[in-house]
Amino acid sequence: MLLMSATLDSRALSTLLDDAPVIRCQGRQYPVETHYLAKREPPPSAARIAHIVRQALATHTGNLLIFLPGLKEIRALQAQLEPELESGCRLAPLYGGLDLREQQKAIAAPPEGQRKIVLSTSIAETSLTIEGISIVVDSGLERRAEMNPRSGMTRLVTVAASRASADQRRGRAGRLGPGHCYRLWSKVENGRHPAFSTPEIALADLSPLALEMAQWGVSDPTSLCWLDPPPARHWAQASRLLQSLDIFDRTGRLTSHGHSLASLGLHPRIGHMLVTANQLGAGRLACDIAALLQERSPFPNAARETDFGARLSLLDQHPLPRDINGGIIARVRKQRRAYRQQLKPLTTSATLSAGAICALAYPDRIARQRGNGSLSYKLSGGGAATFFSPNALSTEPWLVVTELDGREREAHIFSAVAVSRNELETLFREQLLHQERLLWDRQQRAVVSERVTLLGELILHREPAEVSSEEEATQLLLQAIQDHGLDCLPWSPAASSYLQRLRFLQGVEGLMALPDFSPAALLDTLPDWLGPWVEGKRKFSQLQSLDLYAILRSRLSWEQQQRVDKLAPTHLTVPSGSRIRLQYHDEKPPVLAVRLQEMFSCTTTPTVAGGRVPVLVHLLSPARRPVQITDDLAGFWAGSYQAVKKEMKGRYPKHHWPDDPANTPAHATVKPR
Repeated sequence: MLLMSATLDSRALSTLLDDAPVIRCQGRQYPVETHYLAKREPPPSAARIAHIVRQALATHTGNLLIFLPGLKEIRALQAQLEPELESGCRLAPLYGGLDLREQQKAIAAPPEGQRKIVLSTSIAETSLTIEGISIVVDSGLERRAEMNPRSGMTRLVTVAASRASADQRRGRAGRLGPGHCYRLWSKVENGRHPAFSTPEIALADLSPLALEMAQWGVSDPTSLCWLDPPPARHWAQASRLLQSLDIFDRTGRLTSHGHSLASLGLHPRIGHMLVTANQLGAGRLACDIAALLQERSPFPNAARETDFGARLSLLDQHPLPRDINGGIIARVRKQRRAYRQQLKPLTTSATLSAGAICALAYPDRIARQRGNGSLSYKLSGGGAATFFSPNALSTEPWLVVTELDGREREAHIFSAVAVSRNELETLFREQLLHQERLLWDRQQRAVVSERVTLLGELILHREPAEVSSEEEATQLLLQAIQDHGLDCLPWSPAASSYLQRLRFLQGVEGLMALPDFSPAALLDTLPDWLGPWVEGKRKFSQLQSLDLYAILRSRLSWEQQQRVDKLAPTHLTVPSGSRIRLQYHDEKPPVLAVRLQEMFSCTTTPTVAGGRVPVLVHLLSPARRPVQITDDLAGFWAGSYQAVKKEMKGRYPKHHWPDDPANTPAHATVKPR
């Protein structure tokens, strides 16, 4: 057995096959001069590539092959080149979905005296031989399908081509004689490109592989020897899909339905849809849909038709509208004939809608509109999808999404078809889940109990139900409080002040043992200190009756409560006789904000915490604005008071500003009495 490839990672394969010998044959290859950009640039635009193409045409003779990532880039470059194309030059696009006759034009040698410019995807890299090429322009990009195992969706991504692919592309210029290759990246950047492309098994939808292996009796992929083992998450996603299609049972083995599908050689989604729809009497329509699902849209890009039903209506139109891609429709008609042959006897008796049939293929892409007028839909398999803009389908409450990208957060819908809830209930009767549940309703800000009917993650029906578990309801309310934070609780001034006093005392090392009243600790221990007080409550609005001051005090013993009041008093009596409230701020020293005249004669700064923490005194003007902040009253009277007195005397001449405040009786009035 001889395994052959121009871009093979031969060392890895040889190791896998018990150090099988490697035979290298260089073949006949003329020298190809490689031209790099002088410095690294962003991904090349169509205008930039067109400039290099014109330069290559003017400098060298022969036909030119341009490698681009996809059809979008081919059309953009075509639009750039066509207006200024030299006489004797013709453009030839080349990509997978191109009409066979147009493909032949790109592959065949041009007529005598003409030059050909082929705009191709990576299909020209290895799959086809294009005659007469002596110049290659390589964008260095390729587009490939990647499966997202979290969303279960495949999306197209544009990535840098590997060095092996780039070498294969360059070789196309050296088949007939010496050639030239223009690489649209720098020589330094070339070393950063991956040596080989990522193996397809690491990126692809593995459900066809899982089905094929199940035919051999293999349910555990790790039991086989792989060059590159399938990723565990991709395999798990494929297994879940096959279970949802009733192809696998819960142990990963083929069901009788799975055995009947395996012989068809189709993708599991398509095979399941064809067989099941035919059993339900809608085989003919299912063949039309299956053929369409495997082709791109026949509508032009400028007016892409989102409604899959519009594509379906084209199959029996004669003649087709002028802007429709006739090659695509011809391939679809040919494929549906093949499916009809496979499904014999073919059924046509039922009136199953196109949406219901598509749901058989995509049970994980049944979508429910999030709200009236919303462009966003929730998917039965989890996640969300949205339309780019309003359209005929965006008013439908229920859809089956037939084409979307793989964005993890909210995928974009390219194609969908409407379906009714009644059809879904009938079609998936065995898969519906009926349950009673308690949950937190964000809009009502309340714990609600309801009876629901679920299809995957979508709710088909819901109705109120009696609360089945008081304990679970309390846990949900406490969890909601944790999620929203302590600010959702009714903090009265007394409760807030008491909490600050407790946190202040906690910050004085070795003063007294207290429970942890930090924000994080209070949230973590909600069930312990708040749980008993919220039993029977369901809504945030019902929390307003809570007395948090009493709840906090209840966490302390009677002795601790008395000690807190003594060590962290709410008020201090100042020399004027006034009783002033202390302001506590967690672990910082408390603040005593008092008018300056009420502190005359006081030379010892007040303290709390048993004399261990001096109070921060905010001395206020008659207008109750701070004129000095100090924790050293004696120092203030002897020092900066004179400057303060001078300024205050000018502003408030009616008030008493003595020269010796340390020996002047305090007073709470304008003048001492």
